Amino acid sequence: MNHSRASEMMNAFLDGELTNAEARELQAHLEECGSCNAEVAELRHLTGDLHSLGAQHAPTALRSRVIDAIAESSGAGRLNSAFATAARRRVGWAAFAAVLILVALFLWPHSNTYAENALAKTDAAIAQASTVHMICKWYRPENRRETFTQREIWLAGPRGRWDEAVGTSAVLDSTGVLVVRKGSGAVPSSASVLVQHHSLEPMLIGLAKLHGAGVRLEHPAPVMWQGRTYDVLVSRDRDKDGSLLRTIFMLDPSTALPTHGEVQKQVDGRWEPEALMNFEFNKQIDQSVFSL
Repeated sequence: MNHSRASEMMNAFLDGELTNAEARELQAHLEECGSCNAEVAELRHLTGDLHSLGAQHAPTALRSRVIDAIAESSGAGRLNSAFATAARRRVGWAAFAAVLILVALFLWPHSNTYAENALAKTDAAIAQASTVHMICKWYRPENRRETFTQREIWLAGPRGRWDEAVGTSAVLDSTGVLVVRKGSGAVPSSASVLVQHHSLEPMLIGLAKLHGAGVRLEHPAPVMWQGRTYDVLVSRDRDKDGSLLRTIFMLDPSTALPTHGEVQKQVDGRWEPEALMNFEFNKQIDQSVFSL
């Protein structure tokens, strides 16, 4: 099962409308896919809030006008499937009012303090790490089943290395960036800051944003993935073509360090994976890595 199929089935899964076979198939996917697990947890939380509200009904005409206004607004494309499903059902007036509040919060362009605090905690943990290894694999546009290594970074004390597709390798130290192998990829000049201070954002340049105009951070509820509980940090942004982007980070709750990440792009109303990230901290790095 892929992300698109899983996303299509989530609302029916939470409403108990799937067959036993479909539910088992989706559950198996959720146990292996952290991003889909985070998405269904968010929908479950929203659905629970709506079901707990009263059942007084809004006038039909009012409900229709509100739904039409949402659909015609410039931000309508940013509504996720949970909002759309809740708005189209015959929910009570109190529940429908809650949907509108949640829509407003969803469209709010600023990061929330809770998420910023979570990011600060993660960055503090990364800064204390003795070593860092990060690898990002991008899905090939011509074949979405295949990936290639877009970026790989190693950091150990005052030394660092940054590889960028295609074929570029650079050594990082306190004096700057020394490109040893020059390919078509470019290593940002700011990369050298990583050997002075380990931080998440400089590693993500060109891949994902954590701050800036139009960027919003979220810190949803923890999720279960592959038998473990993870904290979650989500960054939402827009691509150059205006499409919605989100980057989901799975955080080890005992250390606040990221373990995995996934960049997703909204295509035809569905979230499609763009890139996968893996992080390792405080593990020995062979020093030959820095001898290019």
